[in-house]
Amino acid sequence: AKISPSPRSSDDEFLRRAYLDIAGVVPSADKAREFLDDRSPDKRVKLIDELLNDPGYGRRMADIWTAKLFPIDSANRFVLKDPLYKWFEGQFN
Repeated sequence: AKISPSPRSSDDEFLRRAYLDIAGVVPSADKAREFLDDRSPDKRVKLIDELLNDPGYGRRMADIWTAKLFPIDSANRFVLKDPLYKWFEGQFN
């Protein structure tokens, strides 16, 4: 389609997006300061690896997939979702 890629995001924008997309939370002030002060060229790769290895990743993905498979409606209000949620969490982690 010959579409040009978007320009590289700033470190602070990348940090916020990575945390929200992978862990579902914003970074703590200490984590943000640590990342923004880091001058290593591979700090983004290290951040992604750290977030994927955190238990918050499994919880985030379990939240997303459980909600997709069990939309809120009256037809499934008595279905026990917790076993599937726990399974998703474990599998993603």
